[in-house]
Amino acid sequence: LDAAHVLRIIGDLFFKCGDLAGAMKKYADAHKIVVDGGFATHPDAASALFRIGQVAIAQNLFDLASERLEEAWTIVESTGTESTTDAASTLRLLGVVLLQRGDAS
Repeated sequence: LDAAHVLRIIGDLFFKCGDLAGAMKKYADAHKIVVDGGFATHPDAASALFRIGQVAIAQNLFDLASERLEEAWTIVESTGTESTTDAASTLRLLGVVLLQRGDAS
């Protein structure tokens, strides 16, 4: 999981510098490491999915964002981590996606 954490940090740097493709690649790599390591339902997997959703929103890829954020929320619910900052951020971004798609009901 340490390698995935480092990749997420690198992805964060790419994101902050505006390199959305680079950020997406690092976040996807981080998610793959977590899943391949047998931790598909670990909060680190949710964190990587959240970040992928964040980049997808920045790229106006709302369907992809919705899918990844919903996957992240499923992990949050299954691990009982609904009270974390990542969980709140995931719900907030899901709301952004729904508003953008005109499905805010």
